[in-house]
Parts: sequence; structure tokens; C-alpha cells
Amino acid sequence: MTAANLAIGSAEQTQDHAGDRLSALLALHLAVLRKSALKRINADNFTSVKVELERGWEAVERIRVDVPAGSKEAAGLELRRAFEDAVRHQLVREDQARIKERIRQEERLAAEARKAVEQAERDQRALKQALEIALRQTANEHSVEIEELRQRLAEAESRGARALSMAQQTKAGHVYIISNIGSLGEGVFKIGMTRRLDPLDRVWELSDASVPFPFDVHALVQCKDAPALEHALHTAFNHQRLNKVNLRKEFFRADLAAIMQVVERTHGSLVEYQIAPEAAEFIASRDVKDEDLDYAAALTGESATDE
Repeated sequence: MTAANLAIGSAEQTQDHAGDRLSALLALHLAVLRKSALKRINADNFTSVKVELERGWEAVERIRVDVPAGSKEAAGLELRRAFEDAVRHQLVREDQARIKERIRQEERLAAEARKAVEQAERDQRALKQALEIALRQTANEHSVEIEELRQRLAEAESRGARALSMAQQTKAGHVYIISNIGSLGEGVFKIGMTRRLDPLDRVWELSDASVPFPFDVHALVQCKDAPALEHALHTAFNHQRLNKVNLRKEFFRADLAAIMQVVERTHGSLVEYQIAPEAAEFIASRDVKDEDLDYAAALTGESATDE
């Protein structure tokens, strides 16, 4: 064997050893990726962790080093099982937390309903007394003043009946379907529920300083089992969530008519809804000129350039 042949053989052997070392390092890297993914997985981050794991695997495959057949699929299955375990544990914790929160919420709602009933009763007594006095003082029982008192009394009685009904039905509430095209764009809806006596209070709360424009209400569905209707809607449009990582976010890119079909199928009756959002502030904002904005900001003491 010549010196040249020996040199070639030695170089090939060195390359083989280098390839073996690289394969071993990459195998170790894949093992670390799997271990890290399993350590990080929880009930909220399956999609993001799976994407990172797949990207790491693809990076190794691009180096053209032999990767054991089926190892990527096995890692994905392993991650899915770990995710299912995490979800089960999370559900147990959430059930306990939900029970405690439901008890606290029902206590708050009961107190709120009692106050509303008491206020309505006070209003009714005062209005009845005012109506009796007005009737004694006038011969015209259909005067404007008396008709107004009768209307106010009817409204107070209606408020009292609603408050009493809500106090007696702990699952009763409203499912709301709202949009905010100025903040979220068109075709995006928030689907949630509230047990508040005035469901619009929840909508105004969402339209706080954290979003530039107020939400528009498309539908408020009063029902005896609001959690069940909300769950049915979230299930029906699960694949159309905006945030596919944090499933507690209740924003969906969907067709309003399709949403209302699910509402009516689940709720069992026709529901009126508003198709076009008002979006008054958003539409008006597009027409405001910069010089007018500067003028208004200067007049109110607000800086047009400050956040």
C-alpha cells in the first residue's frame, strides 16, 4: 500500500469519526429537545411547544444526518400524551378553582339581586304613593304627569321582577356577541357571558382604556343556562379562534350569521341581532384631520403624540 493510499484511508477514517461524533451530538440535541418540550408543556402551550420541537427536528434533518425513522413522530406522540396529562391535571385544578369562584360569584350575585329587589320595592312604594297623591289632586287621571308616574311604576315593577328572577336562577344570564372593528378588524367577534343584572355593564367594562374604540353589541341573549350556550358557541367555533394558544381568550374570526345559527339551534328560539357594527368612533376617527386633532388636544390639555 502506497503512502497516498494510507493518507486517503486515514482521511476517510477521520471523516467517519467526525460524522459519528456529529451524529452523536445531533442525537443528543434531539434528546434535549424532547426533554425540554416535555418539561415545558402545560395545558395552554401545546401548539407553540410543538412548533418549536418540529422546527428543531427539521433543522437537524436539513444537515442531512441520518435521523432514526419514526423518531420525529414518536416525539410528537410523546408530547401529545404529556399535553393530555397536563390538561387533565389542569382541569382538576380548574374545577376546584371554578367551584370556589362560582360560590363567591353566586354570593355576590345574590347580594346584588337582593339590593336590586329592595331598591325596586322602594321605588315602587314611592311611585305608588306619588301616584295616589297625584290622583287625589287632579280630576284628570290621564294627565301627562299621571301617565308618566304609571310608566315609571311599571318600569320599577319590571326591574323588580327581573332582579327576583335572576336571584332565583343561578345559571341564568346573558351571552353577548360583540365586535370592535377599530381594534380587531372586521369579522372578529368576542363571545362571552355575564350574570350581571345589566349585561351592558360587562360590555362597557371591556370597552375601557385597554382598547382604542368601544365594542359594538351584535346580540345579547338572555337564557336560563348561559354557561351552556357559551360553551356550545366556543365549541362550534373552536377552530376559528384568533388565539390558538391561550384558549381562555374568547375572540373568534367567524361569520355572524353562522354564530346566530348556533345560538338559535342551542337556545331554541329566534334571536334578534344587529348585523352591521356601529363603530361610530372608529369611522369618525378616520375623517379627523391632524390639525383638528392638534387643536382638540391643545384645548383639552392632552398631547396628540403621547400614548
